[in-house]
Amino acid sequence: SNILRLGAHAMILSFGIWLCSRRHRYGLPICAFYIAIMPASSVIPLAEPVNDHRAFISFIFVAYVMADTFFFFVSKKQKRSHQTLGVVSLLIVLGGATLFRNFDFVSARALWVDTVLKNPDSPRAKNNLAVVYMNENLNDRAKLLLLSCVDRHASYSVCHTNLAVCWATLGEDALAEISFRRGIELDRGIVNSRFFFADFLIKRGRFSEAKVWLQEANAFSSGLHQGIATALQIVNTRLSEL
Repeated sequence: SNILRLGAHAMILSFGIWLCSRRHRYGLPICAFYIAIMPASSVIPLAEPVNDHRAFISFIFVAYVMADTFFFFVSKKQKRSHQTLGVVSLLIVLGGATLFRNFDFVSARALWVDTVLKNPDSPRAKNNLAVVYMNENLNDRAKLLLLSCVDRHASYSVCHTNLAVCWATLGEDALAEISFRRGIELDRGIVNSRFFFADFLIKRGRFSEAKVWLQEANAFSSGLHQGIATALQIVNTRLSEL
């Protein structure tokens, strides 16, 4: 299976490089598409799905090839070379594989289960699948994934914070607090781990402690986080009532 995957990657990349060496107009689009999106494409999703702006690079070049493909079929003057026919065939294959991929990745759960299976060492993939399970009330499954994440990737703060949320949902407040504090120690973003911990404290009536964490989070977010501002108002109101 791995040999087939590597072979497919090598064939597509080699084809693009060969076209570039011949100064064919499709050489750059194929190489750009490969570099931008191929590692998480519809053909062989090796790692995590592409979910950032790199995808726009591939879309630009695919649009270029599709437009040129249209003229390939409608224009009688354009020379229909073997290279052009090869690119058209590759485009059809990628389009068909994308269609099948869309059926396979019909839900967030299906997408992240597939990602974890293909890249079991990714803490982000485990975390995201755990969040899906938590949203589906499958907290025991989420807990196992997050425990595995913090065991193998102890410095990944997001897993510690989400594990804390999972512990809290399961009624394990002491374990939740330990995980929250560990996530805060590791959180480079500063804001989210403190906000979630404060929310945990508010729900347990520990308003004075929650206010301290909310004030820190609010300072780091320059007062622009609406959720933190709202939580601070709630805490201040409750404290004034005591």
